Amino acid sequence: MFIVGKLYEGKAKEVYETEDPRKVILRFKDTATAFDGVKKAELRGKGELNCAITSALFQLLGERGIKTHFIKRVSPTEILVWKAKPFAVEVVVRNIATGSVVKRLGLEEGKRFKKPLVELFYKKDELHDPLVCEAHVELLGLAPIEHLPYMKGVALEVNEVLKVFFANRGLELVDFKLEFGKLS
Repeated sequence: MFIVGKLYEGKAKEVYETEDPRKVILRFKDTATAFDGVKKAELRGKGELNCAITSALFQLLGERGIKTHFIKRVSPTEILVWKAKPFAVEVVVRNIATGSVVKRLGLEEGKRFKKPLVELFYKKDELHDPLVCEAHVELLGLAPIEHLPYMKGVALEVNEVLKVFFANRGLELVDFKLEFGKLS
């Protein structure tokens, strides 16, 4: 698969157009950022490590019947994916209270939730990705409102798969973020 040109550069990845208009290459960068990109550092090998982890997790999800945009890993720092237009909403699944949810809700750090907490965030760095409700998603047109139940369902399914995967390696899944989009 040949790279035709750069489409986009984000904090952690670059997106490249290929000769197949339905597919793009994601190149993982060695850049580490914090505070919506305010703090930045170069970490040699980060891109390769992130690519390896991403590839392994997408392969796992595919084996469990969960559809993703992942096609295959094409180099130590690149994956080939189906081109998609991302929705401007992030779906966060939390199993344990930590970070922003502790501050926002006054929860005890480390509290285990009886069932996973699913939250939606507006993907907008300049607003610091604020928490939104379904009415906000609809009002702002962040994603088709009829897709939200599916997105939340997939997020919970991914949570179950990843909890087992990490538990089998002596790790505990605290929380994670998923992004969804529409295939081009």
